[in-house]
Amino acid sequence: MCAAVTVGTGSHSPRADSEDKNMIITGVLKLEEGFRARPYKDSLGYVTIGYGTKVHMDRLLSAERFLIEVTPEQAELWLLRDLASMEKGIRNSHVLGIYEDAIEGNVARRAVILSMCYQMGVQGVLKFHDMWAALAVFNYDAAAAAMLHSTWAEQTPERAERHAALMRGANVVYHYPQLGNL
Repeated sequence: MCAAVTVGTGSHSPRADSEDKNMIITGVLKLEEGFRARPYKDSLGYVTIGYGTKVHMDRLLSAERFLIEVTPEQAELWLLRDLASMEKGIRNSHVLGIYEDAIEGNVARRAVILSMCYQMGVQGVLKFHDMWAALAVFNYDAAAAAMLHSTWAEQTPERAERHAALMRGANVVYHYPQLGNL
């Protein structure tokens, strides 16, 4: 489980600042995904558990077929593993420079990109060509508009609206008040 820290106040060591940022990113994903100890079918029909971790890629399988249960701690470890893998995927892609220049230094925007990757996979997010083009010139409003002009936004409109607001520069705690206690 995450330890309690104060977001954005006082002076921390670089490691503490990095940990605070990672806790915010993880917190956003946990709030967006929700936690389920037992397998369930997600909105696309995949058997999923914990904080949205796919158990199997076959949509025809029943969630009841999987007789497992996961603790929040184990689910968080899976989430952290997946986030690290996704960030590595972005870093190994053609958008690395854009990510480093336009996203990496802003925890809210980083949370948005990683949350999108969590839903669609890195390859899915890399297909948001208009978003990446807007980010390349630091046009966050156009990037948000490109995000909202997508199948992803049609499938998860509330999440997409929250993420677009963060991309435009909104405060994380405004859209995720539970993170104010971190």
